[in-house]
Amino acid sequence: MCGIWMYLFNVLGLLVTPGVYRVAAVEISAPKELKVVNGTEVELHCTFRSSQPHSKRLSVTWNFRPYGQTTEETIFYYQEMPYLPTDGRFKDHVVWTGDVQKNDASITLHGVQFAFNGTFSCKVQNPPDIQGYSGETVLQVIQSVKLSEIEILAAAVGGAIILVIFILIIFITVRYCRQDRNSTEVVLRDTEWKQPSVCALEEDVTLKITEKDLDTDSVSGEEMEDHS
Repeated sequence: MCGIWMYLFNVLGLLVTPGVYRVAAVEISAPKELKVVNGTEVELHCTFRSSQPHSKRLSVTWNFRPYGQTTEETIFYYQEMPYLPTDGRFKDHVVWTGDVQKNDASITLHGVQFAFNGTFSCKVQNPPDIQGYSGETVLQVIQSVKLSEIEILAAAVGGAIILVIFILIIFITVRYCRQDRNSTEVVLRDTEWKQPSVCALEEDVTLKITEKDLDTDSVSGEEMEDHS
C-alpha cells in the first residue's frame, strides 16, 4: 500500500516540478490523396495545431516515400527559415508556401513528374509538443484528365441547351426587327396618304390662281367687245 502511494506521489511531483513537461502531440491535418497532371504544379496542404506557443525550435519536415517502397527521403526542412533540396529528384521543384504563424506547413511542387508518385508526409514539432503522427498524402501523377461518362453527358446536355437558347435569341431578334420594320412602313404610308406634302399644296394653290386669272381675262375681253 505504501508503495502505491509513493508511486503516485512521484508522478505528481514530475507534473508540478519546474522544468519537467508532459509530452504532447501536435495535431496534423492533410489530404489523404491528390491527383495532378504531369508537368503542372500542386500544393501539398498541411496544417497543424499545437498546445504551446510557437517557438524558434518549431520545425517542419517533409518526407517522401516512392510508390511501392518502404524507405523515405527528406525533401524539405523548415526551422526559422526554409531549407530547400539541393540535389535529387526534387531539386528546383519544391517551394515553401506555408506560414507557421498561421499554423500552415504547406509546400508546393512545380513541374510535377511521374517520379513524384508516392506518399508525402508532413511532420511538425513544437517542443515541448512532440508530434506523434504525421499527415500523409498519397500523390498520383497522371498523364491527362479523364472525364467520366456522367461528366461527358452533362457537358453534352449543357452544350445542347446553350445552343437552343442561342438559336431562340436569334429567332426572336430577327422576328422583332421584321415587325418593327413593317410597322414603320405602315406608318409612313398612312402619313403620306393623310398629309399631302407642302409642294402639292403649292401646286394646287397655283393652279387655282391661274384658272381664276383666265376666267377674269375672258370676262374682260367680252366686256371690251360689247363696248366697241
